Amino acid sequence: MGQMLTAKQVAEVKGCSGRYIKRLIQEGKLQAQEVLNDKNRKTYLVPLEALDEELQQKWYQMNLENPSEEISTPEPVPDKKAVDHFSESERQEIDFWISLVEQWQQYRMKPGVTCKADVDKKFVTLCGLEYPDKEISVDILYRKWKAVKENDLDGLIDKRGKWKKGTSSIDDTIWQAFLYFYLDESQHPIQKCLDYTKMWAQEKRPDLYTDIPSYSAFYRRLNNEVPEGVKVLGREGHKAYNDRCAPFIRRLYEDIESNEWWIADNHTFDVMVKDKNGNIHRPYLTAFLDARSGIFTGFHITYNPCSEATLIALRKGILKYGMSETEERSARRYVKRAVDKILIYCNREDLPEQLLSTAAQIAEDMLKADLVKTGEKEVASINRGDTAISYRDGSGNQKATVDFMKNYEKSLNRFKKINLPKDLAK
Repeated sequence: MGQMLTAKQVAEVKGCSGRYIKRLIQEGKLQAQEVLNDKNRKTYLVPLEALDEELQQKWYQMNLENPSEEISTPEPVPDKKAVDHFSESERQEIDFWISLVEQWQQYRMKPGVTCKADVDKKFVTLCGLEYPDKEISVDILYRKWKAVKENDLDGLIDKRGKWKKGTSSIDDTIWQAFLYFYLDESQHPIQKCLDYTKMWAQEKRPDLYTDIPSYSAFYRRLNNEVPEGVKVLGREGHKAYNDRCAPFIRRLYEDIESNEWWIADNHTFDVMVKDKNGNIHRPYLTAFLDARSGIFTGFHITYNPCSEATLIALRKGILKYGMSETEERSARRYVKRAVDKILIYCNREDLPEQLLSTAAQIAEDMLKADLVKTGEKEVASINRGDTAISYRDGSGNQKATVDFMKNYEKSLNRFKKINLPKDLAK
């Protein structure tokens, strides 16, 4: 059985109250075993494996300097195992013994049998000739017969050599000390961690020093008990854990067409460069990739990543490969919004050809203003000639929507129609 923690110990690891842990257990959100303590009161024991890998590592580190008391759990009455609990080879062995015991009983019940003991010996001799690779004796036949009558399938399995499976000769305190040194970003090899553990035992627990087993015992237990995610998190850090072990959703590329979705990302180069003025910089790459093919559609290298770098990379990609379908739909929406604003402001139902460039400029400025929003406070500043757009906060954004067309009055006023009363318009 693996290491078990009390609700109080789990609360210390998670940094919450014990009552919250008990509520998680009662709601079925945390695996636990219900037992009775020495005062005959109900309590919970949580398997260490039920915690997240980060919490497991935290428990290993917390338990080194302050080793917890060993929790004794009551040994449950062993239940009879079902057939699906056994491996394929074990099921074949079960079938063999059930069939053989039935043949033995039928052989003993033949007419004319006077001494069943002699019949048993004769049957064992016949089995030795038919199954030379099997060890069959009278005592074994009686043991297997008892297991068949009691429906004890586990008793039909040959367990020689398997009794040590799942056990370890390493003391838990020594094991926790070893994990403290092993799950470290210094990435010490196993032998070095074992040496450190021995030095720690000499200082802290000299009574356990002579019981420390060999390198192979630590190697086997490390591979059998410590999950790969815990190893990566402890020895290589959070980034390596997120990249290689954390859960993720795989993208389905079969439903994506080329040039349908572009993905933007930034990358910091691991080099330092000197500009023409002699200043040292670390360059940044802003790039767009096609989700289906994975090729770079557009990129821009800069010393200061910003929305301008994103727009430049996007423009390069569009000039070379055309707009992606997603970007084209987005651009159409911006153009429609710009045209609608012009028609409403000018009180017109048609868009003069002379205003096409103005509509394109308005759509570009709206797109650019949206790209430089950061968080809840939307700050943007665009200056183009005598036109200026500035969003200072969320409420300013709404106000800017109303006053947006005032920035283009000089270009639009000459195309504006007067809204005459209906009787004068006739």
